[in-house]
Amino acid sequence: MPGIFVDGRPIHYAEAGNGPPLVLVHGTLLDQRYWAPQMEAFGARYHVYALSMLGCWPTTWDGHDFTIARHTADVAGFIRSIGGRARLLGHSRGGHIAFRVASEHPDLVEELVLSEPGGDCDESLGGKPAATTQAAGFATVAEDIAAGRIDEGLRQFADRVYGAGTWDSWPEDSRQHHRENARSMLGQAQENRKPYSLAAAQAIEARTLLLHGGNTQPSFIANVAALSCPIRNARTLAIPGTTHDLSNEAPAAFNAAVLDFLTPRSEASHDAVSLPQDWYREVVADGVCAGKPGIYRWQIEGAGVYIGRYTKISRPRYEYQRNVERILNGWDYRHRYRKFRRVHRALAHAHSNRRRIVLTILANAETHDLNRVEKQHIRSERANLNGLGAAFDVSYTLAPKERS
Repeated sequence: MPGIFVDGRPIHYAEAGNGPPLVLVHGTLLDQRYWAPQMEAFGARYHVYALSMLGCWPTTWDGHDFTIARHTADVAGFIRSIGGRARLLGHSRGGHIAFRVASEHPDLVEELVLSEPGGDCDESLGGKPAATTQAAGFATVAEDIAAGRIDEGLRQFADRVYGAGTWDSWPEDSRQHHRENARSMLGQAQENRKPYSLAAAQAIEARTLLLHGGNTQPSFIANVAALSCPIRNARTLAIPGTTHDLSNEAPAAFNAAVLDFLTPRSEASHDAVSLPQDWYREVVADGVCAGKPGIYRWQIEGAGVYIGRYTKISRPRYEYQRNVERILNGWDYRHRYRKFRRVHRALAHAHSNRRRIVLTILANAETHDLNRVEKQHIRSERANLNGLGAAFDVSYTLAPKERS
């Protein structure tokens, strides 16, 4: 089994495929084997590394440091050892670790996927002050395990995190994997995990996908909702019919969601044009939350103004960036029977000519009322809108590169 040393600590991993690195981080009481349903699919496009945190199979916890901070340093060190930059996917506690890596070491993370990140939110994200119900629950699990009541403790954990009756419904190999990692809970129960904060979320620079199961526990949905607003370039997606174990319960849907989000390997070549983080300036109007449905406005120097509506902030942030990058690289639109809109080409033209671009999140609105509010803002602007018309030369195209 391959492994490397980070700060003198062994990090074991499984790997598959070739291409840009994609690092997977497992959750509580799990290890690298958790990602078995993803290895082949992800390995077709990426060089996949599924890590086992020290203290989890094939190692065991022996009293060493088993904290989010320590494991954040381990993952950051691992990424540096394989080239210094990677795509990063974490589930549950592994999602919390991935969040910290992206927040504290933004230079290491190309793109980020958080699958039901575990933990609590502090008051800056609407959470309760220092009230860690998760930590209290894990402490009782650790007490059972320490007393030798392994299955009793693991049953309590599984039913709390995944839903009532989960432990008894799992196949024997899943239960055995948890037994083999049971001692790690003795270390984790002492980690005193700090909650997510607004400042930490705002420090993330990578494009981010936040996933949750359609039938999961409310606390995980709440985490996804709370983090989707302050992370600048985030989108959210639910995997229907799944609980916290979404990557195993619906692997095909999970794998497709992740691969659709991550930049295709053919478009991640070293000579491909990527927009810098500051390719536009973003302004959020007073009293407006970018993470809630609303109205946005592009102000494009030399072209005009474009107003649109969104139900997810990923539309003005992520989808526009993706389309502008495709134009700059001479690639086709992602969907064969659709074309780039004039506003996409106006943005590409403005960026190429170093013209000022400002995205303003103007207002929030209920989903059913978005159309009316959008029209209201269009009328109030009295500008050349929704295609930019004569304000932009529609015959303009960039010189195409070789198509992917």
